[in-house]
Amino acid sequence: MPGYLIKDTTEKERREIVERCLEDAEYGCGGSAAGGIRMYEAYIKGEKELSEINREYEVHYVCEEPRPEIFSCWDPD
Repeated sequence: MPGYLIKDTTEKERREIVERCLEDAEYGCGGSAAGGIRMYEAYIKGEKELSEINREYEVHYVCEEPRPEIFSCWDPD
């Protein structure tokens, strides 16, 4: 099984990992994975590991602190 760490994957592989996971997950975003892709963009670009992004989201969720820069199902446009 290949690794999911940035050092073990290419950008293309990371995008495929995120897309595959979003297809399997149920999101409260009306079935749209767009919010999830935005959430994991830093991983896809190789800036943050999945664990870092998930930890940030958990803090946002538990603390009920609005952090739309971390995760948002809504398109600001």
